[in-house]
Amino acid sequence: MDAKALPEICRLGRSGYRDKTLFDRARSLAFDYMDQVHGTGTGGTAPENRPVYPRPWDLERMDVFDEPLPETTGSGRQILDLLHTYGSPATTA
Repeated sequence: MDAKALPEICRLGRSGYRDKTLFDRARSLAFDYMDQVHGTGTGGTAPENRPVYPRPWDLERMDVFDEPLPETTGSGRQILDLLHTYGSPATTA
């Protein structure tokens, strides 16, 4: 396989991932998710407002992931945001 076809994080090898903004975004979204689960977030989601099981419309919104695999790599930030926006509400925590 051509090294150019690998995702950027794989091509960097031992040098590590120098731009930490993607990791910072993942951490921020993880904290946001936990705040929503525990009702401590700024979005006003109290534990009694977050159902134990995903609501039907949250599960229907998972259709956004029903697509062919991309031919090229995408934006890590866009992927994280997509997972958080559509995937998080459809989980059981």
